[in-house]
Amino acid sequence: MDIKQLQYFMAAVECGSLNKAAERLYTSQPNVSRVIHSLEEELGNPIFLRSAKGIILSSFGEQLSYYAKNILKNVEHMQELSIDEKQKKLNIASYPSGMLSNNLAKFYNEHREENLHIDYKEGTTEQVLDYLSQGIVRIGVVEIAKQQFAPFRHILQNKHLEFTLFRSGKFCLYVGEQHPLYQAKSVPFDTLKDLEYVQENEDYFTSLFYMGKFSSGALDHKDLKHRVHTDSDHCMMHMLKETKLCSLGVDFFSTNMAREVGIHAVAIEGCSSGILLGVVTKQNQELEEIEKIYLENLRSLFAGEQ
Repeated sequence: MDIKQLQYFMAAVECGSLNKAAERLYTSQPNVSRVIHSLEEELGNPIFLRSAKGIILSSFGEQLSYYAKNILKNVEHMQELSIDEKQKKLNIASYPSGMLSNNLAKFYNEHREENLHIDYKEGTTEQVLDYLSQGIVRIGVVEIAKQQFAPFRHILQNKHLEFTLFRSGKFCLYVGEQHPLYQAKSVPFDTLKDLEYVQENEDYFTSLFYMGKFSSGALDHKDLKHRVHTDSDHCMMHMLKETKLCSLGVDFFSTNMAREVGIHAVAIEGCSSGILLGVVTKQNQELEEIEKIYLENLRSLFAGEQ
């Protein structure tokens, strides 16, 4: 059995006719019939039932078509892998972040002449770690509450991953130009309960539940006036820019980038450092040159140099 036999077989299945299959394959109908007949002889069972009206799959042919379709799909993926190896690749997963996606666009423009291909995914911390352990991505960017670092480290060990710290940060308030606090440098902690929020859906490892543990005040995140919940950073950015809603986040947004997108980070008085930001990779993984360049770019971004 070879790939050609399966390709001819599936063409006949999808076209419902040997003549139409021949047209699709740029060959003759007798040749298609001959290839399929050789497959039937090899497998010892009829694949098609022939009649004056054309061909229909036998019960054996129906089962065979399921496996043939999967085999041809996997062959296609293997061929794509061969093409991909000629490209410089960045496979990244990250927590939802407008700053990271904005920076990635700039990074692409800087390296677009280098045959660069980027696959960028967003998700919760657990989803990012799953992507890494399954080999779907090679770089993960995560935020971790200090209170949750012990269980986070345990998961890393089980999945044979390692974490590199880039910086630690404090909770802050993000507001757009429509918000009355847009020009403010800081707000007292106890005013947070009076504001209205657009907020990302909870991530166990970076939940706002831990915010009260890093402040001089007492705050139950359930008491906050959440008007919009979303797992879309695109939605988050538009809600901040077009409404008077604000969002609780971490002060990783660079000043230059904040100015570009019209989002301002307002410090929360009495809030200490409580969130760790860094990169996760597989243990002992040898990074490609483009990956090393991207990680240095991230270091620069979170150091406020961009």
